[in-house]
Amino acid sequence: MQLPLSMEFQNHAAKQQQMVQRLRQMILEGALPPGSKLPSTRSLSQQLKVSRGAVVNAYQHLLAEGYVETQTASATFVSRQLPESFIQARQMSEAPVRSSAAGRIVTPRTAALRLYNPEQDKLFCDFRMGRAEKSFFPIKAWRRLIPECLGGAEYPLSQYGDPAGYLPLRTAICGHILRARGVRCTADQVIIVAGCQEGLNVIASTLVSPGDAVAVEDPCYQGAAGVFEAHHAKLVPIPVDDGGLNVEMLEGQPAKLVYVTPSHQFPLGCVMPLQRRKNLIEWAAREDAYVIEDDYDSDFRYERSPLSAVKAFDSAERVIYIGTFSKSIGAGLRLGYVILPPQLREAAIAAKSLLNNGHPWLDQAVMAEFVRSGAFEKHLRVIRKHYLGRRDHLISELHRQLGQCIIKGGESGMHLTVQIPRARLSAHAIQLRLMAVGVGVYSLQESPARQIARFENDDRILLLGYAGLSEAKITTAISHLAELLK
Repeated sequence: MQLPLSMEFQNHAAKQQQMVQRLRQMILEGALPPGSKLPSTRSLSQQLKVSRGAVVNAYQHLLAEGYVETQTASATFVSRQLPESFIQARQMSEAPVRSSAAGRIVTPRTAALRLYNPEQDKLFCDFRMGRAEKSFFPIKAWRRLIPECLGGAEYPLSQYGDPAGYLPLRTAICGHILRARGVRCTADQVIIVAGCQEGLNVIASTLVSPGDAVAVEDPCYQGAAGVFEAHHAKLVPIPVDDGGLNVEMLEGQPAKLVYVTPSHQFPLGCVMPLQRRKNLIEWAAREDAYVIEDDYDSDFRYERSPLSAVKAFDSAERVIYIGTFSKSIGAGLRLGYVILPPQLREAAIAAKSLLNNGHPWLDQAVMAEFVRSGAFEKHLRVIRKHYLGRRDHLISELHRQLGQCIIKGGESGMHLTVQIPRARLSAHAIQLRLMAVGVGVYSLQESPARQIARFENDDRILLLGYAGLSEAKITTAISHLAELLK
């Protein structure tokens, strides 16, 4: 097969560079579709009247960038998953949309979340954050509980339920959250939601008006920033240090809400100390503001006993608590909960009812029994031990194979950060090159995080989620990283 390439070369270096540029352009424009076979190096060198070595070098360059792949020793194909799809949110077409009687398409005010990757199983080892170990899902308990809950379920399945959620589940959550996080609440304060994301939407629908100032950690969870922007709020970025959000920098800010992840700051992984948690509540009470506490990764604490949640100190009723079962059981369940100050309850339930009028009953019934019976806490003890082993192995391999690097955020959670020395490649370049060999690591800019202001060495940070990876895969993946950094 001959390619429609016609090029004029000035010197040897230009030959390879121009071939790489033209082949990359043909791949991105679809002239060479994913999976298509490229000409052999011999035939392309004869077509272009260049040395075979120049063609080999061009192919090797495209291979390193992830645009081509080799399936046999002698055949080269266009990659089935191009590197751009791993690091860029899908963009809506900029072409004008014709209006019709049915109305016009509304352009989203914020980018799509970088959580779902349809090609993730094609990676040999994916350090994507928030991925639980699929084999730890309590499938035996689910198989037993679903038939039990379905017995006599005609009424709850055929009728509308309470928009706030299934009462036995809300009651079970109150018991669990008191034991695990020190939070005292009643079932009336709990609303069941479809994970943290819907919880944020309920809160924003309740409290945010166009033009309101909302303070967020910088960097912070992309989904939180996106929700507030979608409600036309003005984001007020507050820097993060080793103790999480810098509460002192909230002074003088006009914010009526502040969003924090104190248990394991997303994405940098630091833990907010006790005194700063108390200072945060004092600020909210003084300024007549609310704190949104996203208790991200709070189920997994490894070094010391977990600090009580910020909500546990909330005598002024200024803290809105968000918890989920996404990390402890599975994100596919889409089960979470919001604990509200009493004065916000009615407005929040109204907002929830407008979104979807309540969560599916069967999922709630199964989870209620799983939590009530004590099986959930037993499940947490088991997986916490496994995740600790994987964390320890990752840290050991990073030190053994990389030597000099700064590791943070390993005290708790399901991911940690690694800072690569400045003399080496940037995190973005590392991400691209490792994708080409089937290893997914993530720079701060291409993670599910939102960064508003730059800070020192932010382009040297790699985010590594380890919970869903075996020790063998971790070892092999870090060897690829070490080889790249040599």
